[in-house]
Amino acid sequence: IIDLVIGVTHGDACLLYLLDETGDFLILRASKNPHPKLIGKIAVKVGEGITGWVAQEAKPVAIPRHAGKDPRFKFFQTLAEDRYEAFLSVPIVAPTDRVIGVINVQHRKAHKHSEGETTLLSIIGHQVGSAIQNARLYEETVQRSRQITTLAQVGQVISSGKIQIGRAHV
Repeated sequence: IIDLVIGVTHGDACLLYLLDETGDFLILRASKNPHPKLIGKIAVKVGEGITGWVAQEAKPVAIPRHAGKDPRFKFFQTLAEDRYEAFLSVPIVAPTDRVIGVINVQHRKAHKHSEGETTLLSIIGHQVGSAIQNARLYEETVQRSRQITTLAQVGQVISSGKIQIGRAHV
């Protein structure tokens, strides 16, 4: 996803944030240029900074220059993205129209993001949202299947009358 976004936008960096289980924080889950060591360790509160604003409002933001001067911008000392000039941020939207994350693209130099570029990145955000939701649903289905199998096995043991408690058979 990151490589696709960089290829389409010719950005210098791309970061993908996903909502945590509480829905209160966006956690950095993937990036290209910079900080692969920070994946999973950077959190942005929903509504905080441009990334949090995009998640809260479910709207893209395109800033062609001086991104750090935008009133929504929040400086994070550990993030090199804070030194980028141009910023494009779009929500990752699940098929339920619920925002589940944000994709950010940065350019080192001023860059006017075309309407087509913003639209394309928004479409990618929706596709990513669908893929993530499908993967989560699949994992839930696998887990429920395991639980049902375990319950069925327990039921068989109980109905067979072969439950052993201590040394006595029940």
